[in-house]
Amino acid sequence: MKRREFLKGALGAVAAAVVSSSSEGGSGLSARVSDKLVIRYFVSKDGKMVPAPRESLKRVYFMDLDYNPILVKANPMSQDGVLVAELPRVPYKICCADWVDGFGWMYLIADNGGAGYMPGQLSGDVNLNAELARSRLNAVDSARVDAKKVGVVLRDDVHELVDKARRIIDSIGSDDSPEVVARKYWDALSEVTWAGEIVAVDRARHSISKMTPRKGFKFGANAFHCLDAGEKYTRAFYDLLNYCTLPFYYRSFEPVQGKPAWDRLNKMVEWCARGSITPKGHPLVWFHPAGVPDWLEDKSFANVRRLHQKRISDIVRYYRGRIDYWDVINEAHDFANTLNFTYEQLLDLTDMACKSARSANPGATIVVNSTALWGEYAAPKPGEPLPKSLRHTPLQYVSDCVSQGFDFDVIGLQIYYPHRDMFEIDRMLERFGRFGKIVHITEHAMASDTSEDPASNVKTPWGQWHAPHSQANQADWLEQLWTIAYSKPFITAITYWDFCDKGGHFWPHGGFLDKDLEPKEVYFRIKRLLQSWGLREKA
Repeated sequence: MKRREFLKGALGAVAAAVVSSSSEGGSGLSARVSDKLVIRYFVSKDGKMVPAPRESLKRVYFMDLDYNPILVKANPMSQDGVLVAELPRVPYKICCADWVDGFGWMYLIADNGGAGYMPGQLSGDVNLNAELARSRLNAVDSARVDAKKVGVVLRDDVHELVDKARRIIDSIGSDDSPEVVARKYWDALSEVTWAGEIVAVDRARHSISKMTPRKGFKFGANAFHCLDAGEKYTRAFYDLLNYCTLPFYYRSFEPVQGKPAWDRLNKMVEWCARGSITPKGHPLVWFHPAGVPDWLEDKSFANVRRLHQKRISDIVRYYRGRIDYWDVINEAHDFANTLNFTYEQLLDLTDMACKSARSANPGATIVVNSTALWGEYAAPKPGEPLPKSLRHTPLQYVSDCVSQGFDFDVIGLQIYYPHRDMFEIDRMLERFGRFGKIVHITEHAMASDTSEDPASNVKTPWGQWHAPHSQANQADWLEQLWTIAYSKPFITAITYWDFCDKGGHFWPHGGFLDKDLEPKEVYFRIKRLLQSWGLREKA
């Protein structure tokens, strides 16, 4: 492959490497395409940088400045490493997901240091590796400045990592091959991604150091095995946590219409009371197959709405004073929608769920719960026909719920799929915090082993954060996430999913306890963390 000349600008400037396509050997593109983006992208394979294969290019998508996917027609070329896209007509960011040596599998964002790109700001050839590395470098630089303003004294290794990343980028020469250039940008990205995580966590620790202990903060997990796992499970739960989620899935709670299973839930509520555990019911409305009984599937929207209204009123009124926290609706943002309702119908059901719960228990804390918080499921895939419209993201859904005045108290957020680094998780939490409502992290999980877990729902551990899945890595991830969450005044609860790996658990090897109900490293790590915050009297 011929040499390629990359133009280097100042770190604060737009980080595009723009060249004439005719200088790219074997590209099949003989001239600049001025009305399109010609995105050139290398990925790491077996330690070498290679032109991105088609499957990597199909993970590239465009977002608006709030991370919502936008409609942009894009097509991978026959030659690996080249994606041709229409110029977006609105300010945008570019996202992709790939392996970063020295860090792990992650979603990567080119966002011009957080500012995004204006229409026409990028055109012709775009070196995506350069955009990704320089964008994160600029974003971390800004975060360092912001941290300093509030008195955070960052560790020396943060500055060393950033300086190293900058030196790597500055070492790129005009005679470097495309593979060498891509490797240098990838190495710089790895260094500065580590730095960004440290900034986010250190800022959180600084904020916590200025707080008095948040005695009312709720630390929890689902307690689905509380009746069948025995005394070892109960002791471990009571000793660590003060909050739990109980299962009110329509399909299992009322498998036969008109015959709800009150007895089992009543015993679970009694279990909570014995351990001074605050219970939350989950979920009253959920249009996933696991949340829809067979007898409901063929009913009209009007009947589904009426039946859910009665269900919510009956359950919330029955448990008033015993369960006062409710996930009234789950994943209604065009995500869990087995009954194929329109988005407007899902919003109507959300409004109904909030009103029904409030009427049944005016003092209830009402949670509207969402998942897949970056909305990547809504992104069109390059090379496939564009849909007429995009599915709605959690951020758009929450925004609509707030703007339409729905009567709920808490924005519930699920953080599965650990393909996002702590810097991006921190930024995501701030996006949802801007609505001025309380936020709960309602579900999250991290694997503690790389092997298959046939007893779990997901079976195969996904992704990799820092290192292969292990008990130590799981504990590191939880410690950092809980630290970031606890540091934010608008977050008042965090719930893990599941507490043990006894079987039927969602995330593979995800529990605080293993299949034999023995505590993993994460259990002791979280206990020490809560103790360091002055919360061990009753965590």
